[in-house]
Amino acid sequence: PLLPEAMPVLNRALVNEIYLQEELENWKAIADLYADSSSYLEDGHRPAVLPVVAKAFEKLGQPGDARAVWLEVQDDDPEKSLARAKALVLNSLEMRQPLEALNYAAEMARAFPDQEEWLGEQLGRIGRALAAPANSQATDNLMSMVGLIGSEPARRNALADAIEIEINGRRYDRAQALMDQYRRDYPADELTPEYILTQAKIEDFEQRPERAWDRLSEFRAAYPQDPRGAELLTEQIARADSLGQTDEA
Repeated sequence: PLLPEAMPVLNRALVNEIYLQEELENWKAIADLYADSSSYLEDGHRPAVLPVVAKAFEKLGQPGDARAVWLEVQDDDPEKSLARAKALVLNSLEMRQPLEALNYAAEMARAFPDQEEWLGEQLGRIGRALAAPANSQATDNLMSMVGLIGSEPARRNALADAIEIEINGRRYDRAQALMDQYRRDYPADELTPEYILTQAKIEDFEQRPERAWDRLSEFRAAYPQDPRGAELLTEQIARADSLGQTDEA
């Protein structure tokens, strides 16, 4: 076993070597040094050295190892704290773990409200990754994003993606509920009138003419200048008349 007095010497040598290899951009050497000798790093040097090690793993295309190292970084310095927060989001995305990226993004949004633009870009990536499976689980994940994130347009896009997934999957009841939420949350959005019409079509397809009529009436009241409202109501009346004539025959 090493004598206690040897530990500070080994610590200084390891720290100096890591910094030297960083200047040389020898990322593999840094990763190897950390793997073989991390136990020699004193607590006082870890906040400065660990970001360098994490960067090395990122350069080597090892996001899992990089994230594990970033999670060890505990530093009150605002610059390093921001670098850590960003790295946790980015490495989780590289690991194809969008839910973890989402959770880290939510933490970052609370800690760094001035980073809204950067977070918005990453949330767009997260939303696309969550939507990719295009199944009911994807919808659940997207709705987790809607609940966690207030950043726009990422939140709105996540809700719209969830609606599209449910419609394409013919899960109409859930699609209806999500469209209702979209209309409540974004009453002035350009998609809102389209969703009312989609809801009417779904009700018609599901053979619920009374509900279809209600949806079309809502559309007509909200958008009186849109000619589609009158046209669709006229079609609905004609369809009801033809059904009534059939019943009489």
